[in-house]
Amino acid sequence: MPTPCRLLRERGEQHRLTHIDQKITYEISELIGEFTAVFENLKFSKKPTLQNVIPSYYLMKQYCIVDNKRKNSIINQLKSEINKQLDDKYWTTTTSLHWIVTYLDPLFKELSFVNDRKFLDDQKNVL
Repeated sequence: MPTPCRLLRERGEQHRLTHIDQKITYEISELIGEFTAVFENLKFSKKPTLQNVIPSYYLMKQYCIVDNKRKNSIINQLKSEINKQLDDKYWTTTTSLHWIVTYLDPLFKELSFVNDRKFLDDQKNVL
């Protein structure tokens, strides 16, 4: 995946790089790259993806774990905002149907991606 710095150089717009922190740009590019694979799996698959919605949420939440050694860093602020949006927009659209088809998929039957054991038990009782 090309970095924003390389893209600007290719466009002849490298003068825009003088005020850009290349380390932060790289970190943001890497973080967003993680999400690209998840969304491509959900969006462009030639087979049904309903069973991937719940595991994808948990995977994206893992990408947003804040590094406590860098508390106020820009990347942590971005991760926190993405995390909030995942909860507010993505999670609120999931339904019991998503949980059922996830549970029926042999790859996800154990729901091992769920960290909260009480929540996991509650979901299994509903299923």
